[in-house]
Formats: sequence, C-alpha cells, structure tokens
Amino acid sequence: MHIPDGFLDPLVAGLFWVGSGIAIGIAVRRARRELGDERTPLLGVVAAGLFAAQMLN
Repeated sequence: MHIPDGFLDPLVAGLFWVGSGIAIGIAVRRARRELGDERTPLLGVVAAGLFAAQMLN
C-alpha cells in the first residue's frame, strides 16, 4: 500500500524522513560491527531469496 502524494503534511513527512535516516544509520553501524566477512554474502543471498519469494502470488 502506498500513501498518495500530498496526504502527509510536510512536518510529519520530515519527521519520519529523519527518523528513517537515524534507524538506517544505526542498522548500518551494527551490521558493520556484528557481521563478519563470512556472513555478508549470506545476507545478500537471503535478501535475493526474499525478493524472489515476494513475486509469488
């Protein structure tokens, strides 16, 4: 589901944009710290599998 253009006022959209940026920054920092070189390719394969599974109806 998508939100139509102009549905959110700029203040709410900006707050969620900033919040998303903070959450992504935290996730990237944790991933760099906790994932080793041997697990990084596995993450890509799992992401590709999930993407492919979403295409099935």
